[in-house]
Amino acid sequence: MSAMKKRLIKVIALSMVLAMIFSLGAMAGTKTQTTPFDNSQFFTCGDYSIHYRVFEAQGQPKGRILMLHGFLLSTYSWQNMAAEMTKAGYTCVLADLPDFGYSSRENANTIAIPREDLMVNLMVSIAPLNTWLVAGHSMGGGVAMNIAIEHPEIKGLLLYCPAPNTATSKILNPLITNQIVGSAYSAFFKFSTYPKTLVKLAVAYVAMDFKFGMAYDTAKITDPLNLPGTGLGMTYMTANTRSTDMTALPGLKMPVFLVEGEKDNFLPKTMVSGTIAALPQATLYIVKGGGHICIENKAPEIAAATVAFLNNAF
Repeated sequence: MSAMKKRLIKVIALSMVLAMIFSLGAMAGTKTQTTPFDNSQFFTCGDYSIHYRVFEAQGQPKGRILMLHGFLLSTYSWQNMAAEMTKAGYTCVLADLPDFGYSSRENANTIAIPREDLMVNLMVSIAPLNTWLVAGHSMGGGVAMNIAIEHPEIKGLLLYCPAPNTATSKILNPLITNQIVGSAYSAFFKFSTYPKTLVKLAVAYVAMDFKFGMAYDTAKITDPLNLPGTGLGMTYMTANTRSTDMTALPGLKMPVFLVEGEKDNFLPKTMVSGTIAALPQATLYIVKGGGHICIENKAPEIAAATVAFLNNAF
C-alpha cells in the first residue's frame, strides 16, 4: 500500500472517529438540563431549553433587568453585578444564551429561533416587556442592542463593553456547521480549559487584574464549555447570528447607559470607538483601569454608576 493511500485512510478514519464522538450530542436542541445553582430555572421555547436564574430585589422594588453574558461565558459572569443591583432594588434575571452555560446546544435538527426572540419570549413569560431593562456584556451587548432596536418598548438599555454582532455569509454556513468543525471546537475546549493555571491567566489578562484571575473559580467557565454538543452548537450560533444595525442605534429613544473599560484589551479599539459614536445619546462611563470583564472584578463601582444613571433616568 502506498504512503499516500495510508495517509488517506488515516484521514478518513480520524474524520469518522470525530464524527462518531460528536454524534453523541446530535439530537434536536441537545439538552443540558441540570440544576447547577440553587436558583436555576428553565424556560422552554420550541426546541430550546433556556437556563436562567432570578435574583430578587431587596427592599423597595425599582425594576427588573435581563442580563446577557459574553462569548464563552454564562450567568456566572453577572453574579457580582446582580448582588449589587438587587441591594439597590432591582430584580435581576441572568440568562444563558443558546450554546452557552446550561442552555440547549443547537444542531442540524434544531428549528432555529433567533437569540433575540428567545430572550424576549423569556422576558414576556415573566412580566410585560415594557417593564424590563436589558443589560448586555460583550457578545450579550450585541444581542441586547438588537432587542432594543427591534423592541423600542423596553424601558432602557445597559451596555457593558458591548460587542456588536456580525452575521456570517449564508454561503459559508454549510462549511461552518458540520460535525468535523464542531468536534474540533469541542476538542479545543477540552484541552485548552484543562490547565487551571492557563485559564486563570486568561481571566487575569481580560480582567487586567492578576489577583482576581488567580483566585477565579475556573470550573464556572470550563464546566459548561465541556458539556456535550457545545462545539457544534458554537458553529450554529455563528451561522444564526443576527447582525447589529449600527445605523439604527442613534435612533433609540429609551435611556442608554454605556460602560467601557479603560484597558479593555479584548475588543478592537475601532469597535469600541464605533459603538460610542453610534450611541451619541448614551451616558458614557469609563472604568478606570477596567478590563473587558470589569462587570466581574469591578462590580461595586459599575453597579453604583448604573444605579446613579437609573435614578436620574427614571
